[in-house]
Amino acid sequence: MVAVSAALLAGGCGGSDVARPVGAATPSSRTWSDAAARVSATIPAGWHVTGRPATGVAAPLQRLTITSFAVHQRRPDRSCGPTTARRQMPADGAMLFLFEYRGPSAAMLRAAEPRPARFGLDRAALNPYECMGRSYLLMFREHGRLLQAHAYLGRRASQATRERLIGVLDSLRFGTPDPRAAAVWVAPYRLLRSPPRLGVACPMPNRFGCDRVGLAVALRHPAVSVTASLGRRPFPLDGAPLRGGAHAGPGRAFAGFLRPAGLRHGPLAITPDTADGRWLGRHPVSAGIELLIERRPRRFVRTSLVVPLAPGWG
Repeated sequence: MVAVSAALLAGGCGGSDVARPVGAATPSSRTWSDAAARVSATIPAGWHVTGRPATGVAAPLQRLTITSFAVHQRRPDRSCGPTTARRQMPADGAMLFLFEYRGPSAAMLRAAEPRPARFGLDRAALNPYECMGRSYLLMFREHGRLLQAHAYLGRRASQATRERLIGVLDSLRFGTPDPRAAAVWVAPYRLLRSPPRLGVACPMPNRFGCDRVGLAVALRHPAVSVTASLGRRPFPLDGAPLRGGAHAGPGRAFAGFLRPAGLRHGPLAITPDTADGRWLGRHPVSAGIELLIERRPRRFVRTSLVVPLAPGWG
């Protein structure tokens, strides 16, 4: 995805090319909403919308893709941008791709411009962005949420299509996020007492057929709860002693298990080291782990890091 710093430099929320409509639904349009994400938009007649991810990227969160044309896509793109939709966009077409930075830091929110009263497609924001390709970049904050949109117009798109696209932008509505979704990101070293331990947790040593992993974390400060996510799969961590029976202190040590974990075909796919199918760690495996930490009731922070997988657990 596009780096936040580059996005903030690009700007693009305001501009001289502002559409007249404010995005209100008309008899020829319909309202689409995602209650879980607390996002809604007005979709012009004949246009298409989906909240399904266009790519395999887990973060930032892909909120919606709106197009003036039908997109035929069987699975998420392996690239970091909506490659399939971009390739299928006709010369007179338009597309909006919106994603959200979950748990932005306070500094990121301060650096972003607030949502404008009316959106525009400023020519200064039209550039060939990494992952996204040539598009108009619009980045803004609303209700403590940090959002980034990329607007695409075909080379023969009419003024009417351009205005409909801006009307879609103006119609976007964002609710106040759940406290979990609003959790700000904090650097791991500020939250964790030591690196997390991630290991294969199967009954037989060096075997991974049970497809189960364990994760243990030690916090610098007490917490109410910890939820880990591997890929897009969250799982709770319970209070637990550290290795060897030592304790980090009340509310500081947590551990939990995930099954299936994807040790055969998934984010933690293992290549056996021996002819009889054992894994000794000679073919290293690591995973991106996200931790949602409830420091006080309904007060959350978030962190993320890459953790190596160990052949055993305990």
